[in-house]
Amino acid sequence: METHAHKEGLQIRLGKYFINGLILLFPLFVTIYALQVIVNFADNLLTTPFKVLPWEPPPYIGLIVSIFLIIIVGYFTTNVFITRIFRWAEKLMFKVPIVKSIYSTAKQINEMLFLQKEKNILRRVCLIPYPHPGVYTVAFLTNEAPQVINNITGKQLLNVFVPSTPTPATGFLVLVPKDQVILLDISLDDALKLIVSGGVISKQDFKQVSNSNKG
Repeated sequence: METHAHKEGLQIRLGKYFINGLILLFPLFVTIYALQVIVNFADNLLTTPFKVLPWEPPPYIGLIVSIFLIIIVGYFTTNVFITRIFRWAEKLMFKVPIVKSIYSTAKQINEMLFLQKEKNILRRVCLIPYPHPGVYTVAFLTNEAPQVINNITGKQLLNVFVPSTPTPATGFLVLVPKDQVILLDISLDDALKLIVSGGVISKQDFKQVSNSNKG
């Protein structure tokens, strides 16, 4: 009996150690993987011109050149004349049908990721009854649904972004009736930790602010 209990206790401890190690290493693994993808992409893209040379290009030349070019572009954006050129080029891109769709989507994602505090695009963390009644999903309220959709459905809908686990940068849009969206008093960072960890990292003091049809 003691041996059996000891084995069960050991399994529980090993399980806890595994979860703790996973929580600690997961962000590191994701970061390393993302950097590896960036480095490989930059190297494959930018080392092609060097293949005609008789010597091998230095390692990570793609990443080095990419960082250098980004810094140069960032520097030139402080110049009014260069900024006007960028805006002019942007207007041209918005006139090309397919390019317009891709560019506008990329720009919106960029604003969501990097201008979030200023733009407040991800307005609130919320709960929605998804994928079916009785089951709830943590999501982000982004905006009100277009009025034309409200008119068709006869309901006041809200645009809600449902992130994927463990990669919240991907997900999908659902339109939810306003009275079914429950706003939560959870910061965006805490919500992302909850989603990325699959619920392993979860504060116990999360509390409801209000139902969205009251606010």
